Amino acid sequence: MNHEELQSAKADHKDRCKARRRILRDMEKVAPDSHAHSELALRLQTEDRKLNELESRMANSWRGE
Repeated sequence: MNHEELQSAKADHKDRCKARRRILRDMEKVAPDSHAHSELALRLQTEDRKLNELESRMANSWRGE
């Protein structure tokens, strides 16, 4: 990952963390057994997966892999 890619990854990481916090806030507003809560849980899983993949790529870059 070159410098520009790393800067882009950092910005993407920040955006994904914000999105994750937004989803968690939304989940607090709906009933736990509702359809909306289930959809938000799926969105949260997707964001978590994308965030983990991004963090892994960034870590590999910092290690020089």
